[in-house]
Amino acid sequence: MRRIIESLQVEQLNNSKVLHNNVQHNSVNAKATIALSWQYKAISSGKLRRYFSLKNVTDTARIMAGFFQSFAQLKSFKPDVVFCKGGYVTVPVAAAAYILNIPVWIHESDVSLGLATRINSKFAKRIFVSFEETKKYFTGSRAAKVQVVGNPIRASVTHGNAQRAREFLLNAQMIKGGETDKKGLFFHGFSEKIPVILVMGGSLGSQFVNEALDKSLDVLLKEYAVIHITGNEGEQLIRHERYRSFHFINEELPDCYALADVIVSRSGAGSVFECAAVKKPTVFIPLSSRASRGDQIENAKAAARFMNAHVIEEEQLLKNPSILPQAIHKIMSEQIEQNPEKNNREKNMRIGQLGQKNGASSMGVSREHEHSVTNSNSILNINAAEVIASQLSYFPSNL
Repeated sequence: MRRIIESLQVEQLNNSKVLHNNVQHNSVNAKATIALSWQYKAISSGKLRRYFSLKNVTDTARIMAGFFQSFAQLKSFKPDVVFCKGGYVTVPVAAAAYILNIPVWIHESDVSLGLATRINSKFAKRIFVSFEETKKYFTGSRAAKVQVVGNPIRASVTHGNAQRAREFLLNAQMIKGGETDKKGLFFHGFSEKIPVILVMGGSLGSQFVNEALDKSLDVLLKEYAVIHITGNEGEQLIRHERYRSFHFINEELPDCYALADVIVSRSGAGSVFECAAVKKPTVFIPLSSRASRGDQIENAKAAARFMNAHVIEEEQLLKNPSILPQAIHKIMSEQIEQNPEKNNREKNMRIGQLGQKNGASSMGVSREHEHSVTNSNSILNINAAEVIASQLSYFPSNL
């Protein structure tokens, strides 16, 4: 049994024994790790800031403490490889592994590199990336270590069932006390005749996306049904037979993907690759560069080169909220235009195939990207976690 220490979760590591490191015992990653029966250890760590802050002093001390804690855990666990998914908690682990001459593998989810990945790449034997565009950030001896594998997604994502989603939404309506008709039956606004829009703001939800939807909802509900994942802080926007809201959807999310005709989403790497994997037309609303390093904007623009995606930046929506329903109408119209001989809803609206979007569009995929689409689809047809895990079969020669 191979022994691996990793700093963030990666699925499908076959029969390997895994020690998972994180900075918080009650984090999402910690709970997921414990559920998988992996060993879990917490270490001290501090945030890496690129600007002046007094917290840099105390966080430097935490990073040093995390280094010595990682050093001790690595010596005890004796892993064959350390896998770092990203984030500041990975830096002391990767540094300790390098000192102990333990191979370090890293994976960058986004197009551009986070600071932790930049640092860890100096320690890494293998560098996995999600996007072809990311390779340009690695030069010299590090360039030979890079492999484009895409981004790990759950295997269940592509096995959703639209009918199960309708049953889930109907049951949710009944629990919340939905409207009934004269026979006492619940109205169901998610029939096969009505196109469905799935709106989600990433793993933590998005107040901005919620507000953007709120401004467009009256218009959208005239023609579409809407599934809205609000996040923990979000609220139900309206009581309507064609609208359902949830703070989170977990096990039923693949079914909702299957039911949706269009997805509206943030553009973190996880969301981008799930939307691409389920082959649904997507409107990406990336997190503004005012609140990030601009990684979601880069992800969304890169995704638009290999999938049917429109990109609307926050600043555009602030100036003109009607851009969102216009983009959705455009996508729906294009699906029908591409298949005029198929006049029923299931055939008209269930297309969403990667790379089959015809005609130039300022926000979508144009014909000039056809070659790029073909190359990038090969990334989407494999599971990144399986590719990374498959490398373990070559121990120890390929480390």
